Amino acid sequence: VYKYVLSGNNFILQAAIVTETQSRMQVRYNAELNSTSFNGNL
Repeated sequence: VYKYVLSGNNFILQAAIVTETQSRMQVRYNAELNSTSFNGNL
């Protein structure tokens, strides 16, 4: 799910990218923790 806000402010875009990256890492971590075959790709 992409919610990037393009408003001419790089900080907002960077914050959105960091949030997306953390979300992917969290999903992958949850998948490994649950020992499922889900690869964490969104």
